[in-house]
Amino acid sequence: MVAMNMIGCLSLSSAQQLNLAFQRLDRDKGLSQGTCPFVSRDSKGFVWVATVDGLNRFDGKNVKVYRPDPSVPHSLVGNILTSACYEDVQTGDLWFTTYNAVHRYVRDYDHFDTFQLKDPARKMLVEDYYAFHLDQRGRLWLRVGEGDNGFLHLFDTRTGRDSIVCPLGGYRSVIIPDENGEVAQVLSSVFSTPGMEIVDLKNGFAKQTYFQEGPEASTVKEAFVENDTLVWLGLSGGIAAFNPQTGMSKVYTEMNGLPADDVWSVCPYGQHLLFVATQKKGLWLFDRRARRFTQQLVHEPNNPHSLLDNEAKNLFIDREENLWVAHWRYGLSYVNLRKNKFFIPPAAKGNTFWQFMNGPDENIWCSVSQRGFFVFSPDGQLLDTVSNYFPELRRRINFTDPMYFPKGDGWGIFRNLLFEWERGQHRLKMIGQLPQKIVEICVTPGGKTVAATAQGLSRLARDGDKGYTLAPFDLDVPFQAKQHLGHLLR
Repeated sequence: MVAMNMIGCLSLSSAQQLNLAFQRLDRDKGLSQGTCPFVSRDSKGFVWVATVDGLNRFDGKNVKVYRPDPSVPHSLVGNILTSACYEDVQTGDLWFTTYNAVHRYVRDYDHFDTFQLKDPARKMLVEDYYAFHLDQRGRLWLRVGEGDNGFLHLFDTRTGRDSIVCPLGGYRSVIIPDENGEVAQVLSSVFSTPGMEIVDLKNGFAKQTYFQEGPEASTVKEAFVENDTLVWLGLSGGIAAFNPQTGMSKVYTEMNGLPADDVWSVCPYGQHLLFVATQKKGLWLFDRRARRFTQQLVHEPNNPHSLLDNEAKNLFIDREENLWVAHWRYGLSYVNLRKNKFFIPPAAKGNTFWQFMNGPDENIWCSVSQRGFFVFSPDGQLLDTVSNYFPELRRRINFTDPMYFPKGDGWGIFRNLLFEWERGQHRLKMIGQLPQKIVEICVTPGGKTVAATAQGLSRLARDGDKGYTLAPFDLDVPFQAKQHLGHLLR
């Protein structure tokens, strides 16, 4: 097994340079329109692409387009989609808004139910619907009304009842939870004017504005809430880390002297990375720990696996770890981040690894036949090396067969040899032998640790200070050591 495959299981490190091979979804492949402000993925695996000319359902190969059709009952009301699709966990139906109404996609019938709400004067609202959250109680949070004249509505998707909460301006809104996960504030922004507004739902709907005046005045194109004390903002010319509890922020505007562009969307990934969509400079990567931009991904005319276009407007990472990049007018670029995690830490280059495993110290152990083990942290940093010379044997062991730490408690097995991990001295100590060579080890659904030997199956049992012993196993099936144990125990 080569080093690249070994490191593939480690967490994606923000310090590495990513080489993402994008795929593309555009009008030539069936999209109804190239401007895609929202992307969602449901529990069935369908990707729903909201455009300014209908809703698109992508199954990985084909696109089905839904448009308004007055001659067809239960079709869309309005062709401009203004929200992502939010899935009801009880029914599997999807809730979203067009510019003209609230919609429910009824999965069982493959059609839409539509709802139009009323303003405080009981006048029917026929435009400017923007949904932004579906809570666990089945309430769809949305702002309805033009510009600064809108109101926050809570539409109960279970009963059809609508409640008007308070005035709310802006076109893009997000909820900010408190430390208990309850919605405490709503942040809203208008793309065309500087600033954003935060409404405190637990303090008499008090409003506070930010980025509206002074040297930090900026339009706020996007807000991604990481927790109750950290919101990432997309600004004119950069991003900001904003604390809604204190109102303090830190703005980041360049990468190695290159000025950032207007930012339309931000999306965290893992513990370190923040993807940043810019208006004209492609996709930027930001290290959330080091607090700096680290990489720029752009459209390359002769590379079909680069970004479709440098104008990136919206980002979404789905439950399968696909990154979706929406471009204005041209469609989507997408890539599976899980399949692009392969990188080679500097310490691993030039070595051939036979095995990787979770070690007794909760790090990643990688066996090198002539040298012992390299110990890597989950983010790929070399922490230690473990020698393959054992004074007890007066020789080195080439670890070209699997090494096992069955219980994760410091006791290890290699072939028929028993080892103990001495944490304080950072070394393996050979403490004894088993009567038979272990070919493979697995754990049954019932929790028993089973060892395969040339003579058959045995149960691996703890034996006090001696480590392990082999005990009879009550599965009377002929077994050859060359067979894979996993197939037998499925």
